[in-house]
Amino acid sequence: MAGLFIAIEGPDGVGKSDVSVRLADAIRRSGRDIMLVRDPGGSPTAEQVRHLLSLLLAARVGPVPEVLAYSLSRAISTKEVVAPALAQGKVVVSDRWGMSTRAYQYGRDATADYLIGVLENTLSTFCVEQAGRDVSPDVYVVLTADPGVLVQRLAYRADQRGVDMEDPSPAELARIQDRYLEIMSGGSPMASRTIHVDTTAKQPQAVCDEIMVALKKRGVL
Repeated sequence: MAGLFIAIEGPDGVGKSDVSVRLADAIRRSGRDIMLVRDPGGSPTAEQVRHLLSLLLAARVGPVPEVLAYSLSRAISTKEVVAPALAQGKVVVSDRWGMSTRAYQYGRDATADYLIGVLENTLSTFCVEQAGRDVSPDVYVVLTADPGVLVQRLAYRADQRGVDMEDPSPAELARIQDRYLEIMSGGSPMASRTIHVDTTAKQPQAVCDEIMVALKKRGVL
């Protein structure tokens, strides 16, 4: 059976991490082998890059170093875990992937915008060399929610357990979500592979169930 790569995307506070775990469990119960990863991170080496990135974000070094670090983590994760798992016929569920870079970093700096395109093409070439195929998600699941709800969820999350990366401001959250909506409404390959779920009034399990139904309708599960 061919491998399947699913990326769970969306702004902070939308419930990606919870839904990623639930979705991986649901797919595992359906009989498929699962690899659950996160981006940045996903492998021991890539997790070190994630730590570096948290330092870069805290130091507010700007979008260009951020784009380079995200791309580095993605390349390492691809080589160490994602490509091998897909070659073994597993379903890879990733908490974020490349769409996040276009939503979070794009539009803040002209050099960073240029780098995003260059590094996406470079990663595609790297994947073909390493895995014999372009290791891009087969399906992007984009979760959105009312911006006010996102702010409330992030405040609760910070109070309960803290985070390893600083959360965006309410204004930045709204900009990021708008970017996701733009990507989904465009004519890019990402848009054609996207499932959109509004999580505003839905519990995580209901979101997971809706995604499973959509994946089955697409014939990928």
